[in-house]
Amino acid sequence: MANHTLGQQLQDHTAPEIAPASRAVLYAPLVLCGGFFLATILLAAIGPITWQFEKPVRLYGFLLLCAAALSLGYLRGVRVTPESTRAKSPISASAVVVVGAVAYLALYLPTVHTLTGKWYPDVWTGLTNPGSAYDLKICLAETSSQVWTYLAILAAPLTIPLMPVTLLFFRRLSTSARVLGISCIVLEVATGVAQAVNKNVAEICAYIVLVLVLLGVGAISQRRPRKVVACIVGIFVVVGLFGAYFSSTLSNRVAQDVSDSNAEICVDDSGEKAPVDRSKVDAALTEGAMVGFGTERVDSPVLQVVPSGLRPITINLTSYLTQGYQGLDLAMREDFEPTWGLGFSEFYRHNVLRATGNGDQEEAVLARTYPGQIEDTYEWPYGLRWSTFFVHPASDITFYGVVLLMLLVGFVFGLSWRDTILRKDPLAATVFFHMCILVFYLNANNQLFQAGRLAVGFTVVVIAWVVLRRSASRRASG
Repeated sequence: MANHTLGQQLQDHTAPEIAPASRAVLYAPLVLCGGFFLATILLAAIGPITWQFEKPVRLYGFLLLCAAALSLGYLRGVRVTPESTRAKSPISASAVVVVGAVAYLALYLPTVHTLTGKWYPDVWTGLTNPGSAYDLKICLAETSSQVWTYLAILAAPLTIPLMPVTLLFFRRLSTSARVLGISCIVLEVATGVAQAVNKNVAEICAYIVLVLVLLGVGAISQRRPRKVVACIVGIFVVVGLFGAYFSSTLSNRVAQDVSDSNAEICVDDSGEKAPVDRSKVDAALTEGAMVGFGTERVDSPVLQVVPSGLRPITINLTSYLTQGYQGLDLAMREDFEPTWGLGFSEFYRHNVLRATGNGDQEEAVLARTYPGQIEDTYEWPYGLRWSTFFVHPASDITFYGVVLLMLLVGFVFGLSWRDTILRKDPLAATVFFHMCILVFYLNANNQLFQAGRLAVGFTVVVIAWVVLRRSASRRASG
């Protein structure tokens, strides 16, 4: 009986997909993710920060070519074919979530202790004193044992599908899978908040927005206005909550640096606690946003519509979204020095060189990459300032090759979404989610291949998806 019950919990319900496979639904991810990429390019052009681009025409031309290649690849990958509708996925979404959740929860407490120094995610400190929580995170990253980090890397192929499969297949999941999936997502948010980092929260919020957009587009095609309104309200709530969180954590971390004390307070001569001078915090926010290469554009149409009190945080957010283009411009001034496949990923470079007995050559190889070159020449620090996704593969295949690479990126992006909708494939949903992350971070860095957990997890899941997809297709055609 127990085995029968367990088997039921690993099977999916026969619920409908997240949205009907209409043209609007199939193209929505490209519009949202590709539109975000284009919006960051526009933001770099109109301010409120004026960057020192040497050849703006070359820079913007390259970016638009990459956007066009991404779009063409996506449109090819998302095309509906009879084969894709027959070859259903042999893997249960519920099984993927349950197995992934067991692995995630088994590693959770030791991982939280490694990241935060506590055996539980201290959300309260992360919210009320993010400056202190962030400083502790940086310190622990340099001093803590990394045993649990490596175990998390090994478990990554099981754990990285948790969030995308839970959100995209929620109505199809068994009860146990739903509870486990949502619980793990909540714990992941709690871990990010406890460290006062924006990445975890930003990615989850972005994906919830994507899901709400897909639901809304589907509701439009089904003529369900109440559901459309609910999705729109949900999007505004999620974006508003993240905006408040981002503003709070960033301001507090800067205040921590300004006051050199815990939280947003300092101690005056009488020993009493006194508020931090907000003008100094605002000045630090603005100065930090410029990263030595930008100047504030006071006539920017962006600043004209933002209240004066929010302008410093708006400038800093703009820097997050556009400083990578300054790094890209610096890289495009340098000569190509081949890195033989070791330039696109810090994780793979480090481990391949160590495995081949060439660990002592890592700094030399890094110096040949575009990020290494601009750090040496322009003091654009590697890992601290962004230089877009493109500079990393360009170190191996040149910037001309990157334009062709974007065709492949777009194709995988579109194909994985098509398989998610039509084949109900949880592995395709995982690939699709991480392709969304890659596109969202085009303006910043190579998000998927720098850290070990995503690099290993994504690589294994892509291989498994391709192998099982071909096997299912052969069975369907036979």
